[in-house]
Amino acid sequence: MPGVESATLTTGVPLTFVIDNSRFTPEESEADPQRLRIAADIYAIGPRFFETRGIPLLAGDVSRFDQGGGIAIVNDAFARAAFPNQSALRQSSGQAIGRRIVGDGMRLQLVGVAATAKSRTIGEAPRPIVYVPILHNYSAETRRVVTLVVKTRDTAATYAGPMREAIRRADPSLAVFEARTMESHLGDALLVPRLAGLLSAIAGCIGLVIATIGVYGVISFAVARRRREIGIRLAVGATPRVVLMMILKQGITLAFIGTVPGFLAGVSVTRFGASLLYGVNPRDTNYIRRRARVAHVRRGSGLSSACARSRSAGSCRRPPQ
Repeated sequence: MPGVESATLTTGVPLTFVIDNSRFTPEESEADPQRLRIAADIYAIGPRFFETRGIPLLAGDVSRFDQGGGIAIVNDAFARAAFPNQSALRQSSGQAIGRRIVGDGMRLQLVGVAATAKSRTIGEAPRPIVYVPILHNYSAETRRVVTLVVKTRDTAATYAGPMREAIRRADPSLAVFEARTMESHLGDALLVPRLAGLLSAIAGCIGLVIATIGVYGVISFAVARRRREIGIRLAVGATPRVVLMMILKQGITLAFIGTVPGFLAGVSVTRFGASLLYGVNPRDTNYIRRRARVAHVRRGSGLSSACARSRSAGSCRRPPQ
């Protein structure tokens, strides 16, 4: 089809929980009662899967992958877990080639190692994955859903209709449903993180409002207690501007005292929120600059509270001589 760069089949779509999984053991430690059992997701994939998904192959020859059954490709997270004695990534990947693993009723020879990609959630830790050829590990009796993944040059949504027609011409008995772009699928996968971010933003705004009201209350109380002092200052010659700057200085000092420790504490605990950030370093300068803008807003809220109370203080005018 014109405009299609590559296409493949798979029984598992990334960033979903509808993925087969099992536990695998290196063949050499199969008889060991203390053997290592690696929990891994299983993808039955078609030709050109890694090219279509954009996952680089770190070791091995993918051309052997579709020549017969009993073979598999694993990701580097699986290779590290199965062969922990090899510290370097290249060493663990190279050592995995030709080895056999046992699990899920299968005995598989490893012919390649691919880079680790996201499997179930976008914020997950590196997860072991086993890829098996779909042409030798699929039967109609299993009634598993197969997904056609297509990489296009242009906007992917425009290819949905022609692809449906092409599949219908090839086999009218096939049911085609839920045709969507990867951007749409990724949007659903990010729904929970985006909801968490929205709730965090709402909580932050509520905290900002409460802090502003708190600063206003403190300044209001201080001004009320010093009303007599302010009147005396005005009576002995102080100008309203001097009184205004005195109140503003007090409000800015309170805001500064709260902002600096809060900003430093926020930077120090960014590692705890790193799991909620995707593609962003919590210590990135742009990220810290945005946090500084938030701190500036908080200081501004303290300044506005001080200004509000200073207006009431300024109503104590100097009596006429």
